[in-house]
Amino acid sequence: MESAPLDNFRDAQEVFECVACEDRGWIFLEPRGVKQCECLKAKQRRRLLDRIPPEYSGFDLETIYADATRHPQQESLINALRADPDISILLCGRVGCGKSLFGWLLYKKAIEVERPAVALPLAELLGQFRRYECGSDQLPAVTSESLRENRRWLIFLDEFDKARASEFAGEQLFLLMDAIYTYRHQLIVTSNISKDELRAHWSKASEQYGVSIMRRLLELDRMAWKEMF
Repeated sequence: MESAPLDNFRDAQEVFECVACEDRGWIFLEPRGVKQCECLKAKQRRRLLDRIPPEYSGFDLETIYADATRHPQQESLINALRADPDISILLCGRVGCGKSLFGWLLYKKAIEVERPAVALPLAELLGQFRRYECGSDQLPAVTSESLRENRRWLIFLDEFDKARASEFAGEQLFLLMDAIYTYRHQLIVTSNISKDELRAHWSKASEQYGVSIMRRLLELDRMAWKEMF
């Protein structure tokens, strides 16, 4: 039986999706250097973008148009976010006015320019903190420790008013907000109640927490706030 040429065998074995790194995700440089391959960056970017809920995933900050039936101030807000997508903002307003959509649009923008970003409802994040405190090996999506660096993160905390204002929640949120404030990260917050009502809500855990959390939120570098009731 005639055997196949050795060169053909090698070609059959060395078929890669990415020729540059041979699907390793890293490119080795001489003499001992290594750099992340663009294919791995693309996979990581796709994984982060896949976290956007389906109802928001088809929109883009540059092409979205205002829907005045949801709220008449949408157009001015879209123009402001396009002009400065690195802005921090507190969006307070009624259900359905577009608050969460704008948060996800800014999250998407950050991922596309390869900035570190995390987006989730605040109640979900605090649940992760509780499970970690109880012995879970899974780290929360973002912690005060992970924010102690020079890279500017985007943190989108949706439904800021929905998390229960326990002492544990107040403490964890204060630590997170303090790190965001100190290291000047970008923060996007949405709420169905006003900023004054948010202060009262988080003061249920402790008057000190309510005042301290909201002070760091409202006095954050490049922070704006908009009511859409």
